[in-house]
Amino acid sequence: MKKIRILALDIDGCIAPGEGHPADLDVLKAIRDANSRADSDTNVPHITLCTGRQQPYVDLMAQMTGITYPVIFENGAGLYLPREYDFLFHPAITREQTASLSRLKDLIRTELVAPGKAKLQPGKEVSLSVYPAGESTVADNIDQLNEIIGRESMDFFLDVSVMCVNILFPGIDKGAGIRWLAEVVGIATEEIGAVGDSHGDVQSLTASGFAACPANAVDEVKEVADYVSRLEFGDGVVDIIGEVAGRNREAAK
Repeated sequence: MKKIRILALDIDGCIAPGEGHPADLDVLKAIRDANSRADSDTNVPHITLCTGRQQPYVDLMAQMTGITYPVIFENGAGLYLPREYDFLFHPAITREQTASLSRLKDLIRTELVAPGKAKLQPGKEVSLSVYPAGESTVADNIDQLNEIIGRESMDFFLDVSVMCVNILFPGIDKGAGIRWLAEVVGIATEEIGAVGDSHGDVQSLTASGFAACPANAVDEVKEVADYVSRLEFGDGVVDIIGEVAGRNREAAK
């Protein structure tokens, strides 16, 4: 294994339990401390994020945890550069695709949100996240979204998580985000580690040189992980950071 120079963490289900649940401030401090140590100790990886969350959210997370390396947001569709305070969208995304996404968003508002079947997460630029509302379930929303997409002859990929459905452009996922991050930073993907817990994280885990997950991860993620922490959520993330630093020290001998 090559030395892992950057460790990209998922947020929901990893750093924190997820939407609507409080984050552990000790975990955020531990990530910030790791980033501080990484400046002087090359065995400690620089920490960044690989998440479905939107740019304003990851900007705040980056500020709290001392992240200076590019952050993958909106499931690989965006890259936030904290040092430059710049926001990039994946070069493979076309104007036609963004126009189609805007049209789909209008249809979702009319056919799902207005009747109380779903909620749209605000702030997304090049993806959408649909949460069930009322008596609807995630499974119901999948059927409803597939009907709209098929009827309108649109080309989108539905990434299903525990709480919502993420609507992505084909070929744009967290794995594409890892490869893009490597290109922008100028390192090999083998020098990037990824941490995830859910089905949508498999792409980033398999695109990276080192894959890890907390104990609460789904079985599909555990099957592709090089290291499964015995601890859950943020405690697991802190454990994984220590594991990577230890492996880097061994690799340097």
